[in-house]
Amino acid sequence: MDEDERPTPGPGPSGARAVRVLQERDRANVKGTLEAALHTIDGAVATALVDYGSGRTLGMLGSGINLEAAAMGNTEVVQAKMRTMEILGIAGSIEDILITLQDQYHILHVVPTHTLFMYLVLDKDQANLAMARFKLRSLTQALMAS
Repeated sequence: MDEDERPTPGPGPSGARAVRVLQERDRANVKGTLEAALHTIDGAVATALVDYGSGRTLGMLGSGINLEAAAMGNTEVVQAKMRTMEILGIAGSIEDILITLQDQYHILHVVPTHTLFMYLVLDKDQANLAMARFKLRSLTQALMAS
């Protein structure tokens, strides 16, 4: 089976289907969404759109961090939290996972009904965390609606 056709866990369309749809129809929209995140969210340093079913990065933009390695590592974080929620019998879905570092915030915003998350790295001194979360939610909603 081709890597793009491999079934993946998670709600909504399979990860492979979500990736294929976005790759074929929305390359420009993905790039525009990443640019908007990087240029309109205060303190944004780097961003990526990742399929957490496969760990594949659909797009990335920014500097100061190895985004491919971050996408793979954060895929494991999202998958581990989903498994933990299942084990604990917690209903519902993940909205965001926030990782607070000494100088940065890392936000993993899970896209509802898809096996995707938007990854955002923020400079802690320049960021407004509440506004960043709001803008990420708006950007991903617009991306999925297009």
